[in-house]
Amino acid sequence: MEFWVKNGKSRMQTGQFVVITDGKDRYSFRLNDPQKVVMMLPLPKELAGNTTLGLIRQIIPANVKRKKIGTGKLIGHVAAVYELTRPKMDGTAKLWEATDMGLPLPLRLEMTSSAGKETVEMKRVEVNPSLPDSLFTAPTGYRKMSVPARPPLPEEARGKSR
Repeated sequence: MEFWVKNGKSRMQTGQFVVITDGKDRYSFRLNDPQKVVMMLPLPKELAGNTTLGLIRQIIPANVKRKKIGTGKLIGHVAAVYELTRPKMDGTAKLWEATDMGLPLPLRLEMTSSAGKETVEMKRVEVNPSLPDSLFTAPTGYRKMSVPARPPLPEEARGKSR
């Protein structure tokens, strides 16, 4: 995964899949997509105006509890290591979060469950690099398509009726 931030805009890219957030809009697209479609995604209120922290909150949901179990160093950055738990969690999770960059950027997330082990890890983080504005826009010639907001999940609907 690669993650860039510039002037309140952010871009997260995994392979050919890209998500860009600019504080007003969030959209995703695939690079080299023959149909050249940009999917406009609903922007949750908590993301508006604060793209970097908002994206981090999406990576680590609010109902996750964290317990600090150590420190380490990943890709040249000092990190706090946390054990993550949440209600009805299947398995375990560990998070390495940068502590030397001015914001709590996740550098590595290891999750182990009955389905197996999965690791998501930043490969490179640069602070204040010179980035072109074009990195934070969809490629020329792509057309926008809106994605409707998803309906509440059954457990969310039950929680609101109580």
